[in-house]
Amino acid sequence: ARARNGGAGQRVDVPMLDAFAAYALPDMILPETFQPAEPPPAVGLDIYRTWETADGYVVGIVIEDAQFQGACRALEREDLLEDARYGNLLGRLQHAEALFGLFADEIRKWPTAAFVERAREHGAPFGPVNDLAGFFADPQVRHNHTWEDVEDPESGTLRYLRHPVRYATTPASLRRHPPRLGQHSQSVLEEAGFDERQIQRLRDLRVIS
Repeated sequence: ARARNGGAGQRVDVPMLDAFAAYALPDMILPETFQPAEPPPAVGLDIYRTWETADGYVVGIVIEDAQFQGACRALEREDLLEDARYGNLLGRLQHAEALFGLFADEIRKWPTAAFVERAREHGAPFGPVNDLAGFFADPQVRHNHTWEDVEDPESGTLRYLRHPVRYATTPASLRRHPPRLGQHSQSVLEEAGFDERQIQRLRDLRVIS
């Protein structure tokens, strides 16, 4: 079928702000779906949140029974499992301020790595909040080969992020380094139909490098 524009080429713009909104906001925008939107109720409770540790932060959620039980065991606070206020989801929500205050105090006693390891062992969904160095050192990032260091003959070791899409039969690969200024001017213009005289004229006018 012919394209709606008759098969002609067209300009394609991808504003970074719109790309961010399309990627990050679909879940957050749900309350705004039906207009005019009603003001959201004042909850005053961050269920999915960051928690301060002894040496950094973790992010996680404690709401379902298994999550609550796993967090209590990871923190060595099994006594909370016997507290009637926290015996079910409704009770934990009703007493969330007290419960989350307890968790905040307890999590702050643990180094990030030690707590995350224990949390995962007991089935509590917590993960570290990484800075850039922590991201590069993350075991899952290393397992995925999310980044790679490549030697450049002129600049030494360069770090690149791997293409995020995994193609089973035609994997993406790094075939060349980013070009220097003007490195491909000659070949690009030749491919576009410019002859040597025209290209030299552009150089003389300092249009290209």
